[in-house]
Amino acid sequence: LLAILALMPGFKLTFRGWDGMVSGGATLVLTLCTGFMIQTAFEELYFRGLLMQATRRLTSWLPVLLVVQAHVFSSLHAGNLEGHAASYLTMVPYFVAALYFGWMAWRTGSLVMPIGLHFANNGWNALFVNTKDDAIVTAAPFIGPSIPLSGFTAYAICQALLVCGVVEWLMRRREREPAGSVNAPSALT
Repeated sequence: LLAILALMPGFKLTFRGWDGMVSGGATLVLTLCTGFMIQTAFEELYFRGLLMQATRRLTSWLPVLLVVQAHVFSSLHAGNLEGHAASYLTMVPYFVAALYFGWMAWRTGSLVMPIGLHFANNGWNALFVNTKDDAIVTAAPFIGPSIPLSGFTAYAICQALLVCGVVEWLMRRREREPAGSVNAPSALT
């Protein structure tokens, strides 16, 4: 995913140094991890738990379940891209992320996977993706130029396709295994 960003025309990272990581970075990383775990767990419980279940009382059609929670989630995140005016276009990367978090919750039947993916996404972005337009200071050692909205959208789509593809492959593989089978050879044979 970083390679996709790096190959975009005009995208050059500037090394900012590791001073921030050494001087206050450990505290920042610990705060981010704790805060993101609480924040992502709450958001997943609300959007993929409560909201999807409430919508399911009206309809069990999966596209509606996914779109409703994704729309509400992305609406509340539209102002996160500081360098871009809050609009429907700034909602697109968050809409895509919410779609795949919702799909993960539906596909796995649990909120554990969406919470973990949401946490990993937020942590990755806070620690490694930093642009000149970011409103929040991060521990990222590199700072990039302003990323166009199309770059954020392409990143979100690639991430969603990659993660959903891998999880779907793993889920189908698990479903094909006969019940009670053990993949490791027995020590008794």
